Amino acid sequence: MHLIPTSTIAFSLLLTNAVPAFAAPVFIEGVSESGGWYDVNKKTKWNDWPKVNALTPGQRPWQWTNLPYDNAMCWAAAGSNILQWWQDRIGVPATGASVPNGLAATASVNGLQYVSQLQIYQTICSNWTDGGSHVEQAWNWWFNGGALSTVSFPGSTTLTGTTSSGGYWKELDRTCTQNADASYDTSKLCKTSAFWNEPSKEAEFTELIKSYVNKNYGTTLSLSGAGGHAITLWGYEETASNGLVLYLTDSDDYKHGLFKQAVKMNDEGYLCLSSVDGEEERYAAFNSATGTGLYISEIQALTVPFTPVPEPSAFGLLTGTLALAALARRRKVTRC
Repeated sequence: MHLIPTSTIAFSLLLTNAVPAFAAPVFIEGVSESGGWYDVNKKTKWNDWPKVNALTPGQRPWQWTNLPYDNAMCWAAAGSNILQWWQDRIGVPATGASVPNGLAATASVNGLQYVSQLQIYQTICSNWTDGGSHVEQAWNWWFNGGALSTVSFPGSTTLTGTTSSGGYWKELDRTCTQNADASYDTSKLCKTSAFWNEPSKEAEFTELIKSYVNKNYGTTLSLSGAGGHAITLWGYEETASNGLVLYLTDSDDYKHGLFKQAVKMNDEGYLCLSSVDGEEERYAAFNSATGTGLYISEIQALTVPFTPVPEPSAFGLLTGTLALAALARRRKVTRC
């Protein structure tokens, strides 16, 4: 009988349990570092883009003229990214030929590729006023039509219905039902989870992100602190040195592309984003004393499956989904 030295066994167990130093990233279906993701860039960012050889009004393409002002529409941009990804998964059927779909711009102008490039985004911006809101409003309008109450989803935007009434996927019956206390049951459409200065929530946040991506839920993040903002999550990786690293796109960063940020909890217990692997510092960490910086305040996940089949009856104990009646008391509008 051959005996394995105790030291060898211990070393093997250590390797088995350790987090790899360079873990492979995990993305939602159809997405990789090289493609499958979307990154709507706002029209208003053209006001000072690029810093040299700036575009004159006569050089601006038709998207500049046709798209309404969109200074505070980050919630619509992040929501549109996920809606287009979802429509890519199912294909737009013949019966849905009128559903806005695909790129609205196909050229790179002075390096800012595909500004405001999605038909979905242009449709939302044409039917809502320029104001802060929440990604759930965009998703609900796209699937069901109408507006959710501002009691649960506070914001300064209003629905105009200028060119469309939304409700492009009413046949899927993803209705958000309003309760007597003005909260909503959004379980047929999406899940919302809030995170504040609670150090015990760091592990829950990590597991929730992993679970959403692994289940192919299109996901966005709300940032709060010195203002509010919405960004799009496409994947994650776990490393021994950086912990949880997120793959993101942002409508306000003057760039068209995927970037990475590590999730770090600051001294006050807020989950913040920080630079990693040579990436620039995109978001200053929140400081409550000065009111500067940003922290991750919410996760929104579009849970509509790729085919119109019932969702699983239970998602598990780690969803952290909150009743929006309680959420509304602490919620901040996403202003950008």
